[in-house]
Amino acid sequence: MAPIDRIMVSGQRVIVYHDWEHLTGYDSEARVRLTTWATQFFKEIEAVHILTGSKIVHMGVSVANLALRGMITSYTNRHRFEQAFEEATRTYG
Repeated sequence: MAPIDRIMVSGQRVIVYHDWEHLTGYDSEARVRLTTWATQFFKEIEAVHILTGSKIVHMGVSVANLALRGMITSYTNRHRFEQAFEEATRTYG
């Protein structure tokens, strides 16, 4: 999170992409820390996109998304995730 923090402190808004396709677990502490962080920087984060492969990780992301008022777009399909990333790269450089 620290590299993203440095960008946001400079006043820039961010779109975050997480490739968690091979993550097999998502414990409560990690979910709480990431959700707290995103809540703290809510105005600076334009969107969060997360690719998941595990059903338990996908469920954890869904729970976090409730707390973040729908900020997260979750993917289970790598192609769609990569398309979203490529589109953002073209749009925002």
